[in-house]
Amino acid sequence: MENSFIDKNTIHLDKSAIDSIYYELNKELRKKFRGMPRDYRADLYVVGGANIVTSLHTRQSTLDIDAMWTIGADMRDCINKVSDRLGLSHEVINCNFKTTKSYTNAIITNSSVYKVFDRLVVRNVNPDLLLCMKLVAFRKEKKSDIDDINNLVLRFRALGRIMDTNEVCNLIIKYYGSLDVLSKEAKEFLHL
Repeated sequence: MENSFIDKNTIHLDKSAIDSIYYELNKELRKKFRGMPRDYRADLYVVGGANIVTSLHTRQSTLDIDAMWTIGADMRDCINKVSDRLGLSHEVINCNFKTTKSYTNAIITNSSVYKVFDRLVVRNVNPDLLLCMKLVAFRKEKKSDIDDINNLVLRFRALGRIMDTNEVCNLIIKYYGSLDVLSKEAKEFLHL
């Protein structure tokens, strides 16, 4: 697979670039897992902008891939090798969101398979949890957050699901246990 479409002079990752990074990560994992059973795979759980770019197609690009993974330091080592090879930051795939209020263990059980490789399964968090995560991490000064939230609600409506404030609040309680995880700005955005 040719990776020339990744622009090494910018950190805007479009769907093709993201998919290429996943492909390259699988190649690196293949080397790392040499000698392991053929069905042994690492899981990569993707949240945030990369999920929106690849699954929802409502945004053209993202600055990084926010994700968590199952194999710890081995995955970080593989990410760093891929980043070096492609001329990208070692943080192009990062798990920084795990230190924020938007992190929840529900990610693992509320994700759908996006791509399957021989050594890597990429899973995108489901849209209802992604909406809640975006609201919990809400930054009113960040236009992409507002756009992502509005586009998620529009997607639900297009599928015939009414996503009103009550429904959103119920989902936040389902995944986070309380509306207390929402900032004042997020509550204002939801008109609470």
